[in-house]
Amino acid sequence: MRQRGEEPLPEEIVRWRKEGRDDLFQGWKERLADASVSRRLMEAVRPVLRQWVEARHREPTYFLTQLLTGHGCFSRYLCEVVGIESGPECHQCASGDVDTAEHTLAVCTGWDAQCATLTGAIGRDLSLPAVIRAMAGSEQSWAAVASFAREEAN
Repeated sequence: MRQRGEEPLPEEIVRWRKEGRDDLFQGWKERLADASVSRRLMEAVRPVLRQWVEARHREPTYFLTQLLTGHGCFSRYLCEVVGIESGPECHQCASGDVDTAEHTLAVCTGWDAQCATLTGAIGRDLSLPAVIRAMAGSEQSWAAVASFAREEAN
């Protein structure tokens, strides 16, 4: 258009930007559907992708990333991926369950006090999709999950 010496109308520019952004998000959703790494995280983020990306309060931290991806201090990861743990069982409780981020959030009695604080801030459902929804929706929820992740890792 500009090559022909014409200037687009402001409404056209707004429409083009919106269409481009919509196309971008649709492409991301399609790529996330095929993700092989951290499938559980991708499945949790996909329904709220736009809200997640556009959240102004989004400040990922090292410990928060570990909690959301399941990497880091979880025995399953340290045993199966890193090879420095003899088994994947949780060291925080006597359940004998495999230590994962999901176990820590939803089951582990070793983190009851921290989980009680977290549920007070984001609600009783500590499944990964619910945690992601809460984080995308409010700065307070994001901060509460980040605080939990920091405590859990130390």
